[in-house]
Amino acid sequence: MAEVMSACSVNNEVMAEVFDNLQVAVDAANPGDLLTITGICIGTTTIDKDLVLQGNSVLPELEQATLDGDRAGSVLKITDAVA
Repeated sequence: MAEVMSACSVNNEVMAEVFDNLQVAVDAANPGDLLTITGICIGTTTIDKDLVLQGNSVLPELEQATLDGDRAGSVLKITDAVA
């Protein structure tokens, strides 16, 4: 069976907004927001505020919420500003 590749979707559960890029979702979020990630998010992300990131699978048997840095450096960087 071929692997199913799905586009990145990040739902800010507090603001009720959906983004197709994790960094854009992080930048738009307020401290304390819950970001639910579905699919494969490609790119690097820097988090500079307190957030909750939660993976979600639409079809658990076929796909996982995945952060893929695309060999561009650290996939996820959390700055000192985060408590």
